[in-house]
Amino acid sequence: MGQPERLPPMQLTVRLRECWVLASDLRKSAWTEGWTPEPTLHALVLEHVKVDETLRRRGICKRFIAWLAGDPRYELVIIEGVQNEHLAEALTRWGWPCDRGVMDFYLAKSDAARQAVDRMTIAKKAEGGPRERLDEA
Repeated sequence: MGQPERLPPMQLTVRLRECWVLASDLRKSAWTEGWTPEPTLHALVLEHVKVDETLRRRGICKRFIAWLAGDPRYELVIIEGVQNEHLAEALTRWGWPCDRGVMDFYLAKSDAARQAVDRMTIAKKAEGGPRERLDEA
């Protein structure tokens, strides 16, 4: 038998979730459309992303996020529970609003999604809670 083909190492490990997010509360979602009579937003959620250690600082994650953001099927892209300080700083620089209570970052791609994200950030400020952007802390 011949040697098995040698595949390149994994550059990126991700976990994605397609869901419908409640427009009035971006922290609530379900797997199926129509799960509530209230308005929902079709969203793509990036739950986990990790770049191979030997390939970091080469723009791989940035290109992947840009690719996700460019998908026309979704009204909202959410990067959920960001714990990596470098990623959080980059998303802030790129203008992604943040719910600092859970460190979720949002890219609104429709008018309805923009309104929902704006309502969330205004409500957080009014509560004296987490601010919209990390640089406002």
